[in-house]
Amino acid sequence: MQDHYQALGIPRGASAQLVKIAFEGKMKALDDPRFPMTAAQRREEERVLKEAHVTLTVDAKRVIYDEKLDAWLAGGGGKEPTGGKWRNSNVVFASILVGVVAIGLGGLMVERSREKDKLRIEQERLSLERDRMEKQVALEEERFKDSQARRDASAEEQRQRNEQYRVQRERAEYDRWRNATDAQQRHADRPQPVDSRSAYDQRYAEERARRQEAEDRAAAQREVERQKQYLRQKEYDEERARIDRHNRAQQDDYERRMRQAMEEARARQASQR
Repeated sequence: MQDHYQALGIPRGASAQLVKIAFEGKMKALDDPRFPMTAAQRREEERVLKEAHVTLTVDAKRVIYDEKLDAWLAGGGGKEPTGGKWRNSNVVFASILVGVVAIGLGGLMVERSREKDKLRIEQERLSLERDRMEKQVALEEERFKDSQARRDASAEEQRQRNEQYRVQRERAEYDRWRNATDAQQRHADRPQPVDSRSAYDQRYAEERARRQEAEDRAAAQREVERQKQYLRQKEYDEERARIDRHNRAQQDDYERRMRQAMEEARARQASQR
């Protein structure tokens, strides 16, 4: 009876995966032109190996075969199973083959473990970078809000001062006008000589000119204050727009770097697969 385990050089408890690896290794050895066998011997060995592979990889066939092999060995028929020239070296060959496969698989697992560690470290670095950028953006926003609050407070304070100044100026102008009116009324109530009418008219005209000049100066001062307020508001709007552009540029740069880093990580992970 043919011992398929001995033909493949594997133990009785070998798994189907090990049977497949041993079968492929033996078939590759047979395909080597330097292997010392004739064509007929090669065909016979291929037949034996294929039969062993089919029998040991199908569970139903393997169970039946194991029962027959146990009965045959128990009957004393297992002293020297049949096979080709190289049956005596099957165990050594299988041991070497299994060792090579184990080393290769171990190296592959170590390499994959290293790549996973690298990917994990890169993800942690990206996470730390993202947290740092988020904190920086939050800090910039807080600084902008503080600056805006200070500017708003300063603008409100300036507006209140301008309002107080306007009220005081209007009150002073009203007081001057009222004093001038009272003076005119008192002067009008006094009996005036006929020949002093022209002097009164002249003084009235001079007083009116002074009032007009004061009103013109007040109007000019109000226009100057309005222009100053306009320039301050314009400067504030330009500063706020500059800060907004700066924050948007930082956010866009952060998103671009994050997308680039994630694409590089995906590319490295895809290349490892």
